[in-house]
Amino acid sequence: MSAYKLNNKTGAVTLINTVPTYGTAPAHLSLDKTSKWVGVANYGSGNYGVWKVNSDFSVGGNSTFFHQDTGKGPVPQQDGPHAHEFVFDATNSFVVVPDLGNDSWNQWKFNAETGQMTPASPPSIKAPSGTGPRHFAFHPKLPFAYGVSEIGSTVTVFSVPKPLTTLSVIEIVSTLPAPNKNAAAAEIQFSADGTIVYVSNRLGDSKGNWITGSLVAFKIDQTTGKLTNLGFFSSNGIQPRYFTYSKDHKFLLVANQLSNNLKVLSINKVTGLIEDGVVSSLENIEQPSHILQL
Repeated sequence: MSAYKLNNKTGAVTLINTVPTYGTAPAHLSLDKTSKWVGVANYGSGNYGVWKVNSDFSVGGNSTFFHQDTGKGPVPQQDGPHAHEFVFDATNSFVVVPDLGNDSWNQWKFNAETGQMTPASPPSIKAPSGTGPRHFAFHPKLPFAYGVSEIGSTVTVFSVPKPLTTLSVIEIVSTLPAPNKNAAAAEIQFSADGTIVYVSNRLGDSKGNWITGSLVAFKIDQTTGKLTNLGFFSSNGIQPRYFTYSKDHKFLLVANQLSNNLKVLSINKVTGLIEDGVVSSLENIEQPSHILQL
């Protein structure tokens, strides 16, 4: 894990320092709400922890908290624990770590003064066997949260009480129009008004070949948090590993990893749904997996 300084005038980046994550294949990092702590999830080894961000923006060499997940699921992809994401809640007092390898939504209490984490009760919420939790997002306005399971291609809806001591499952819905064992759900994003949530699907055919992916839109019930499917839309590429709204929420930017392109899709300002056609396209981007807007 490396820290860099960005020159806002020239765009140049300068390395500050690099520290070990004490695991293999780190998949995700995130800053807490104070920007004093950074959480890291190591996918390969299934462990994760918190590091201090120093006053000079360097990252501390030692973790203030570290945890090793255990266990595995029934699918070959679940050969051991695989922590996939590290998510702080809006109050900066709770952390969720989806583990694809052992079918768990791990939940922790977080101390922003010390960087320490203690298990919530229960310490994890089990996902259906073999579904593989991947990504998790708290709703920006409502007391709900949504988790994407990669292998099962599902979205789990959670209630988020105040004070937040534990999540509770409300419902689980499919991200696919029909069962497909060669599909893998990936990313989740909310509309600006919080009424629609999109999830990307990496799709395969019956022979296991990757084909053009899709984005599914769900309407969020503002009272219950439950989801209603509003339709499926082409990602216009293969394996939409990541997508995000533009800052004005007029467009979706989709990173299609295996077709090596980035597609810009227009959002209808009335319905909030993707419109037909591609607004813009960037080709020959080698396996894009994330998009960051400055």
